[in-house]
Amino acid sequence: MGTFWTAVVDVPPGTEALELGAVIQERLDAVDFVMSTWKGESELSRFNRAGRNVGIEISPMTMEVMGICEALVDATQGAFDPTVG
Repeated sequence: MGTFWTAVVDVPPGTEALELGAVIQERLDAVDFVMSTWKGESELSRFNRAGRNVGIEISPMTMEVMGICEALVDATQGAFDPTVG
Protein backbone atom coordinates (compact mmCIF):
# COMPACT_ATOMS: atom_id res chain seq x y z
CA MET A 1 0.00 0.00 0.00
CA GLY A 2 2.82 2.33 -0.83
CA THR A 3 4.87 1.80 2.31
CA PHE A 4 7.15 -0.68 4.07
CA TRP A 5 6.93 -2.65 7.27
CA THR A 6 9.12 -3.96 10.04
CA ALA A 7 8.33 -6.25 12.93
CA VAL A 8 10.03 -7.07 16.20
CA VAL A 9 8.94 -10.53 17.23
CA ASP A 10 9.93 -12.84 20.06
CA VAL A 11 10.41 -16.00 18.01
CA PRO A 12 9.42 -19.15 19.90
CA PRO A 13 12.07 -21.88 20.18
CA GLY A 14 12.05 -24.10 17.11
CA THR A 15 10.65 -21.37 14.86
CA GLU A 16 12.75 -20.03 12.02
CA ALA A 17 12.69 -16.23 11.90
CA LEU A 18 12.92 -16.25 8.10
CA GLU A 19 9.93 -18.58 7.86
CA LEU A 20 7.95 -16.36 10.21
CA GLY A 21 8.89 -13.30 8.13
CA ALA A 22 7.67 -15.08 5.00
CA VAL A 23 4.35 -15.91 6.68
CA ILE A 24 3.89 -12.29 7.75
CA GLN A 25 4.77 -11.04 4.26
CA GLU A 26 2.34 -13.52 2.68
CA ARG A 27 -0.50 -12.27 4.90
CA LEU A 28 0.32 -8.62 4.22
CA ASP A 29 0.43 -9.34 0.48
CA ALA A 30 -3.04 -10.91 0.73
CA VAL A 31 -4.42 -7.81 2.47
CA ASP A 32 -2.71 -5.55 -0.07
CA PHE A 33 -4.12 -7.54 -2.98
CA VAL A 34 -7.66 -7.11 -1.65
CA MET A 35 -7.64 -3.67 -0.03
CA SER A 36 -5.02 -1.60 -1.80
CA THR A 37 -6.05 1.78 -3.15
CA TRP A 38 -2.82 1.73 -5.19
CA LYS A 39 -3.75 -1.37 -7.22
CA GLY A 40 -6.51 -0.93 -9.77
CA GLU A 41 -7.50 -4.62 -9.64
CA SER A 42 -7.97 -4.78 -5.85
CA GLU A 43 -11.45 -5.34 -4.44
CA LEU A 44 -11.37 -1.94 -2.79
CA SER A 45 -10.44 -0.21 -6.05
CA ARG A 46 -13.18 -2.07 -7.91
CA PHE A 47 -15.66 -1.15 -5.18
CA ASN A 48 -14.64 2.51 -5.38
CA ARG A 49 -15.13 2.50 -9.17
CA ALA A 50 -18.49 0.73 -9.04
CA GLY A 51 -21.55 2.86 -9.44
CA ARG A 52 -24.22 3.25 -6.83
CA ASN A 53 -26.26 0.06 -6.36
CA VAL A 54 -23.74 -1.97 -8.41
CA GLY A 55 -22.83 -5.25 -6.74
CA ILE A 56 -19.32 -6.62 -6.80
CA GLU A 57 -18.00 -9.91 -5.48
CA ILE A 58 -15.85 -9.54 -2.38
CA SER A 59 -13.76 -11.96 -0.36
CA PRO A 60 -14.44 -13.19 3.17
CA MET A 61 -11.53 -10.98 4.32
CA THR A 62 -13.24 -7.85 3.00
CA MET A 63 -16.56 -8.94 4.51
CA GLU A 64 -14.85 -9.33 7.89
CA VAL A 65 -13.28 -5.86 7.66
CA MET A 66 -16.60 -4.32 6.62
CA GLY A 67 -18.25 -5.97 9.63
CA ILE A 68 -15.66 -4.37 11.90
CA CYS A 69 -16.22 -1.05 10.13
CA GLU A 70 -19.97 -1.34 10.68
CA ALA A 71 -19.38 -1.67 14.42
CA LEU A 72 -17.08 1.38 14.33
CA VAL A 73 -19.67 3.43 12.43
CA ASP A 74 -22.20 2.60 15.13
CA ALA A 75 -19.75 3.22 18.01
CA THR A 76 -18.72 6.62 16.61
CA GLN A 77 -22.28 7.58 15.62
CA GLY A 78 -21.12 7.90 12.02
CA ALA A 79 -17.94 9.93 12.65
CA PHE A 80 -16.02 6.98 11.19
CA ASP A 81 -17.54 6.01 7.84
CA PRO A 82 -15.43 4.03 5.35
CA THR A 83 -17.97 4.62 2.59
CA VAL A 84 -17.45 8.40 2.49
CA GLY A 85 -15.48 9.48 -0.55
